[in-house]
Amino acid sequence: MIRSVDNNIIHGADLTGDKVIVWSTEKEDFHALHAVKQIKSKFPQSSFNDILLTALSESLYNYFKQNTDQIPPSLTVVVPERRQTIFATEHHGLEINSMQNRFSVGMLYLPLLPQTGCERKSSALERLQEVRQQTTFLKNASDYQINYWLMRVIVKILPESMLRAMLYSTHSTLVMSNIIGPKKVTICDGLSVNDIVFWIPHRGLTGIGVSVISYDTRLELGLNVDRALVSNVEDAQNILDGIFDALKKLYESIL
Repeated sequence: MIRSVDNNIIHGADLTGDKVIVWSTEKEDFHALHAVKQIKSKFPQSSFNDILLTALSESLYNYFKQNTDQIPPSLTVVVPERRQTIFATEHHGLEINSMQNRFSVGMLYLPLLPQTGCERKSSALERLQEVRQQTTFLKNASDYQINYWLMRVIVKILPESMLRAMLYSTHSTLVMSNIIGPKKVTICDGLSVNDIVFWIPHRGLTGIGVSVISYDTRLELGLNVDRALVSNVEDAQNILDGIFDALKKLYESIL
């Protein structure tokens, strides 16, 4: 609540509810999930999310560069975190797994420009280091714990009018969610599902959602953006495809 509100070309406008929805999957010439694992093995202090956020930062930097003279040094990304989700209980001597939708969120400053503030573009490894500094800061802060108890306890006490004002999203530009998907899904007597993609709903003035799921040893990406922020499918697709391009660039820089 005490954070400054993001000010950039993809945040701040009143959302129309008319959405551009795109998705992207790995291409045959680049195994992105394998590349992320290789980068992580080269830099074990970096998490899976660090690498994905670095690629997102690179793609968004390129989008701003092509569409405006005002590139923000950073923007705010809401990053969900899974809490304990499965609880084993016993009923009449049988162990039963109870699924629980337990998660929290934190707000991450995603750097787009070097910390020096100059307009030059960061190298892939510089960008990874700067993103990791921000994710480490968030992990060491109390945001996730506070927001978890806010969503689990406080929302049950406060009146709806106060909750609407508190939960109306104004500060952040986008949400990015990364989940682990199944190895393979088969339906209808053995027919395989080729791809699985999900999209993130919008809230308040936060009108962009980037989703990542690992499915069948591949990365699948989705992007859902309000047309008030990105009006055409081509630009939205370029942002999403740019994540794969940035992952490839980062991977090639460590070879």
